[in-house]
Amino acid sequence: MQKEEYSKPPKKAVLAADIGGTNTNIALCTVTKQVKIHTKYRFDSQTTKFEEAVKQVLKDSKTKISNACIAAAGPISPDGKTCQLTNVKWKIDVRKLPFKCRLMNDFEALGYAVNVLQPKDVKTLRAGKTNNLPIALIGAGTGLGKSILHYNGKMYVPCPSEGGHADLPLTAEETDILKWSKKTMLEYEDILSGRGIVKLFNYMLTKHGGSGTTLPAEIMKEQSPAAEQTRKWFIRIYARCAKNFALDGLTRGGVIIGGGIAAKNPQLFGKEFLTEFEKNSTYKKLLQKIPIKIITNYDVSLIGAAYAAKQTL
Repeated sequence: MQKEEYSKPPKKAVLAADIGGTNTNIALCTVTKQVKIHTKYRFDSQTTKFEEAVKQVLKDSKTKISNACIAAAGPISPDGKTCQLTNVKWKIDVRKLPFKCRLMNDFEALGYAVNVLQPKDVKTLRAGKTNNLPIALIGAGTGLGKSILHYNGKMYVPCPSEGGHADLPLTAEETDILKWSKKTMLEYEDILSGRGIVKLFNYMLTKHGGSGTTLPAEIMKEQSPAAEQTRKWFIRIYARCAKNFALDGLTRGGVIIGGGIAAKNPQLFGKEFLTEFEKNSTYKKLLQKIPIKIITNYDVSLIGAAYAAKQTL
């Protein structure tokens, strides 16, 4: 367990959790017009089940929980009680927790965070006003998440999605990767994810030579022909995915890019991303007007979960 304490939590706090394929983050927060994180705990998702992590947090903090929400990387059951995580073997069951808790997809929580994002939390790629119009939220990390946000008169409400597993359209130039991967079709997540970066890099090694690495963070910084082409393809396919999603939902209110990869590498999102995003023979002018922002605050899913927990009062 790793612990970061920013300020002493109150006797009663909102518990927010963000459970991904790599880490489980749990925060004790207060929620007013904004979300304040007092203490944050981090656990390895592969080795520590959520119920055990909660026990450790409650024992360490001695804080009572007023409201709680879990943001989980996987589809939620119809009754909203369980989630089988996409990239982790164990299952979440909120009925096993010692307090009432809301359970939602991690990108649903990220969608709620849009309501309380601060200027310091984002990098603006293209400025513009949302005007309460639909917003497309997309983000690559351990996997690829998607959600369309609709304004209900008071706040933006996210619609859950598993669109990251939709089929990836490839150009004629790109189709050779199908033969190399020995697949008839690739999903967006096969490329737009941490493991996708490694897969794409290994493919580029066959074209440009060099030595391999299994660490996405190193590939995103390495100065070699294979790594440079990996980043170029990754950003191009990311922009294509965002464009298609924006057209699917006619999200004139904007496109917001979340996820750990963008948060750690915002400098990669620039002219090449915009060029691919605007590439459309029918709706180029519409796409050129859509605001685009990149979330750079790595705690944003926790912020969204805390905000969503408070809405259940």
